[in-house]
Amino acid sequence: MTVDHSEVRELVEAGVITREEARVHPARNVVTRSLGTDYAYQPDVWVLPPYAGERFVICSDGLTNELPDERVREILHQHPEPQIAAEELVRAAVEAGGRDNVTVVVVNLDGAMGEDLSVTSPRASGEDTAPRRQLSDKE
Repeated sequence: MTVDHSEVRELVEAGVITREEARVHPARNVVTRSLGTDYAYQPDVWVLPPYAGERFVICSDGLTNELPDERVREILHQHPEPQIAAEELVRAAVEAGGRDNVTVVVVNLDGAMGEDLSVTSPRASGEDTAPRRQLSDKE
């Protein structure tokens, strides 16, 4: 997961402009960080333990540029099934103008509400997932 690496996002985070102003700002499509432009690229990395009942929305800016957060939240609450929620989010973004590609994936974490899902598949005693050898610079 990541955040929007754009000029307007940085302006919003710095308190220079509001989120509403960012939606129409002339520099809203100026990207400040992207893959493939710098060999020294450092990805954003957060380790968040997954909990049952959580829902993740992975989307392009075609969704977030067309729909305010409140509308996204409303659609997600109306549609508990992830596929239907994703389809409805795309439909709403296209109806709102759809000036960019709109890509949406909705993921529901199943289980009892609040259950810690951070434990992965059972492993044999002593089994680990450490690399078996060091990768060369060419790999």
